[in-house]
Amino acid sequence: MAGPSPPHTGPLKGIFLISTASTGQGWVLDNNLPVMISYSGYKTPTGEYTYDETIDNLPIIATQDKCGAIGEQTWSTKYAAWSKIGFNPDSGALEEALTYHGTVFWAATSGGAMKVVSANNGDNSSGSSGCSQVWVKYLGRDYLEYSTVVSMNGTTAVSLIDTSIARIQNFQAYNGNAPLGQINILTSSSDIISSIGVGLTRARNSMWTVPSGKTLFIKTVYYSAAGNGSVGRPTRFLLRTNYNPNQERYSTSLFWPISANLLKDEALYAAFPGPIRVPEKTDLVVSVITAAASSGNMCESIIRGYTMEN
Repeated sequence: MAGPSPPHTGPLKGIFLISTASTGQGWVLDNNLPVMISYSGYKTPTGEYTYDETIDNLPIIATQDKCGAIGEQTWSTKYAAWSKIGFNPDSGALEEALTYHGTVFWAATSGGAMKVVSANNGDNSSGSSGCSQVWVKYLGRDYLEYSTVVSMNGTTAVSLIDTSIARIQNFQAYNGNAPLGQINILTSSSDIISSIGVGLTRARNSMWTVPSGKTLFIKTVYYSAAGNGSVGRPTRFLLRTNYNPNQERYSTSLFWPISANLLKDEALYAAFPGPIRVPEKTDLVVSVITAAASSGNMCESIIRGYTMEN
């Protein structure tokens, strides 16, 4: 039998059918996009059906948009809010990823060993005034996420226990105070992979890899470029992945563009008309190229969206 229109107070709206068993599925509109919902109900003494409205067996919060509900954890637990911050204090004429230390995208297909070291002996776990411990989230060669806490030993490198690290996902101060020196994650050959700057609490790296079993949806980007005490130069921002949806394949050496923007002493905020879908095991990077050498041309990026368990 036909049920009444769901009691929405926000953007969700629509009409669906309630079966004689008072359970089933139907479609509603979420910001003019169709969304499948499930429902269950019971018959009241007066013969009317009432029901609870859910998505993935959790209540719909009709007064919120999808990203707002994900951020407040009132949507399905298979979704999680996601963001990535990048910063490059001195972009140049050669392409660099938006990272504090300036580099290209790093990846180890077979995994490898890593170590953590500071430029200041005050960053140690022996009651120092600096950072005593750091937290590292990384991907193994299986593309699954793991995390570990490392106790600092100043300018003496401390090796991570796992020797099969394929990607660094996140790097943050964990205990003590903000770093007194730049803290780096290094490969066994001492290449810098990620950095926490002096006085900061997390790495500013615009590189990330979608873990196995998840899909990333990018909703918005924010870019800014400015000269440090002088007039800046035109800077091109490139958001790219190593997955090509047209060719339906991954690459170990090619990164295809999702968006490209040119800025000079200005900022840009953009929301995609529909979220950009990035499948599992895809590498993502925001890189910059500044016209000619431009010492002190600072660039920043913030990418936001959400992940979904497949």
